[in-house]
Amino acid sequence: MNRVDRLLAMILYLQGRRYSSARQLAEHFSLSERTVYRDLAALGDAGVPVSMSAGRGYRLLADYHLPPVNFSPEEAGALLTGGLLLTHHSGKTTQRHLQSALAKIRAVSSGVNQPYLDMLPQTMVVTATNSGEEELSLLQQAIVQQQVLTFDYCRYLDTAYQHREVEAHGLVFYLQRWHLIAWCRTRQAFRDFRVDRMKALELTTTTFIARPSFSLERYIAKQMPSPTLQGEILLDNTLLDKAKREWWLGLRVITSSEQHSHLELHCHDWHSLAAWLLSLGTKVQILGPVALQQALLAQAAQALRHHQPSE
Repeated sequence: MNRVDRLLAMILYLQGRRYSSARQLAEHFSLSERTVYRDLAALGDAGVPVSMSAGRGYRLLADYHLPPVNFSPEEAGALLTGGLLLTHHSGKTTQRHLQSALAKIRAVSSGVNQPYLDMLPQTMVVTATNSGEEELSLLQQAIVQQQVLTFDYCRYLDTAYQHREVEAHGLVFYLQRWHLIAWCRTRQAFRDFRVDRMKALELTTTTFIARPSFSLERYIAKQMPSPTLQGEILLDNTLLDKAKREWWLGLRVITSSEQHSHLELHCHDWHSLAAWLLSLGTKVQILGPVALQQALLAQAAQALRHHQPSE
């Protein structure tokens, strides 16, 4: 990115935030803080009203805005692609907002890009079924405006709903579902709520102060630690692509021949890995450790007893 493009991008970055520190700008643009200071000085010399508040950072004056910026074909294409994927991971309200936003993107794009934008949606299809009817708009509002959220929640392997009152702090998408990370006022602790298990959501007028010690990144790292166990298998190459797509905790190809691949699979426990390996049938051989072999044999024996016809 040349300096002119970077200065424009820096204006857009500041325009979309209340305050930004020199360190945040440096991390975002992969620059040194010294270069950031020079760029901010250059913006000031060019008449861009950048102000600085001690302890808070830099911001643009409230009445300063850049004129509408046209999207390049690649930028518009990236947004259309993201919108197409999001329609399969959100509810109808979020989808409606998304379509409205995409219509505005088309409206501000130059006429040169219109054939590109007209053609692209007709040449892209996502065949996956919608993973849920999660409505994210209300949850996002609860997070940003720091309003207490109430809902009825059904826990895993439970049939009864319990009323919850929470302070929403973040949204995470994993295992094909959206999860709300929130401080539960009932449990007096942070909890992970699967959004598709919520009903009767209501945004209250009660506000809360965000907990300064909370970090969404640290919470995820603590709740989802890196796997510490590794199992080794010999896999038929016809299932190699399947393994790469399905085993989300990570794998590494150690060696590969024409017919088989020697893989290292990362996991948190042998039971989960053994259960998945059973789905691969006879095209997989466990090389180690013994604990993984024993876990698979135990599950296979249990399945045999369960499905074996009674005499």
